[in-house]
Amino acid sequence: MPDGCVGRGMRVYMIRRVVLKHTRSFDATLCKALILHQYSILYYTLIMRHSLSSIKFQLLTLLKIKGQLVALLAGISLVFVIGAIWSFYWFSLAVFLEVKIMDWVDGKKDMPHIKISLAPLTRSNFPSTINLSSPALTIIDEKRESAWHTKGLRFSVEPAAPTVLEINLSGQHRFTFGLGESAKDLFVFTKDTTAYQPLIKNSGTVIQMGETSIHFPEIIGKLRFDSGKIHSNNRITINNINLPKRLKPPLGEKIQKLEILFSLISGLPKSLNKKGFLEWQKLGGALELERFFISYGPLRLSGKGKIALTNQLQPIGTFTMSVGGISDTIDTLANNGIVSPQDAPLIKIGLRMLAKESTNGDPEQVELPLIIQDGLINVGPFTLFQLPRFRWSK
Repeated sequence: MPDGCVGRGMRVYMIRRVVLKHTRSFDATLCKALILHQYSILYYTLIMRHSLSSIKFQLLTLLKIKGQLVALLAGISLVFVIGAIWSFYWFSLAVFLEVKIMDWVDGKKDMPHIKISLAPLTRSNFPSTINLSSPALTIIDEKRESAWHTKGLRFSVEPAAPTVLEINLSGQHRFTFGLGESAKDLFVFTKDTTAYQPLIKNSGTVIQMGETSIHFPEIIGKLRFDSGKIHSNNRITINNINLPKRLKPPLGEKIQKLEILFSLISGLPKSLNKKGFLEWQKLGGALELERFFISYGPLRLSGKGKIALTNQLQPIGTFTMSVGGISDTIDTLANNGIVSPQDAPLIKIGLRMLAKESTNGDPEQVELPLIIQDGLINVGPFTLFQLPRFRWSK
């Protein structure tokens, strides 16, 4: 082959190899570039997805926080509204009660013989029970020449159920009978004593009494009891009465229970002095015990009767009673020296002979008369108490 042809062929061969080499290098570079491009797309896609997820999470968190804030603000607003409504209701009810109490005081102005002095009321205990307190109350009845003085009076009502007005009467009370130099004072000291006055149904006032002591030196001296209850229908219950020693009680100094239901014949005296009671006595005034029950030591008395006054204004009365615990009562009287031990058996037999047997056939429960006369309380033929003489000032 001519040298020219060989030389040309070699050049062509070398050119092809160079071209092929560069072509392969370009393909590899292009392939790498494509792979990197795909990875880049995948990477940025993942980054985008993560960013979108993060943004979505942040948005949801913000929405959740916003919802909680809205709920919190709504709750605060609701509490504020309820508080505002309750405050308005509480103070409105307190003012209403103040007005009603003052109306009661002013209403007595139509009765010129009654004078009431009530110290200004103050409110307390918001937002719970409404308390209206007055440092002092005085009621004077000039017609009956009597007065009532007390301190630390408190009116209370539950605003959630304003159906009962509670009047706290704990403390000292002074009752004055008569005016001027002839006035006599009766002092009452009470604990845990409250009067309950219904505001909706007029079912009557009830006074629940705690430990109470009564001081009336001119008549009974000092008397104390543990608890009691007074109803508006003239029913009284008193528990554990400690009798004054001056009465010389034959069965001990404590009456366990006293219950009475009473009514007044001819009403109350016009005045609570000697003149008023004399007029009341002449009109046939009396205290009628429609029912009573006494548990005194072993003795149990129940029945009914009437108490009036003599011309000398001393108590007199007659009762029909059912008497229980006869044997134990006679034994106690014998042990206390009131009855001779030798006479006790005969007295038991005599009582059963004089008495009418009870309807239930119990030999320890019989019916006997009780008579109050000449300062003595007699059960059948036996004296139970000797009453102190009532001394009346003119």
